[in-house]
Order: sequence, then structure tokens, then C-alpha cells
Amino acid sequence: MKHKEGGFTLLEMMLVLTVFMACFGAVLIPILNVTNEVNENMKEAGYVTWEEGKSRTLRVI
Repeated sequence: MKHKEGGFTLLEMMLVLTVFMACFGAVLIPILNVTNEVNENMKEAGYVTWEEGKSRTLRVI
């Protein structure tokens, strides 16, 4: 199976995507954890969290 110069085969694309997703996940998970902690702290301080705001917006719509 030949492909154009500089192009990727399906297998190479899958491999690159897998590595990219692994790196992306490794970066994203700590960010999500920090966001959850911030939301908890804001809740204690009496702020409306993004999740609550989102559900209220959905109820309005």
C-alpha cells in the first residue's frame, strides 16, 4: 500500500493520535482536578459555580 510523500498511513495516524491523546489527557486531568477544587472553594465562599450556572441556563432554555 503506497501513499504520497509526506502523507500518513492509517496506522501512523492512529499511532500519532494515540500518543497525542495520552499527552493531552495527562495535561487535562490535573487541570480538571484544579478546576473542581476551585469550584468547591467558590461554593464555600458563596459563589455560583459554572456547573450550577449551566444547569440554571438549561432550565431557562
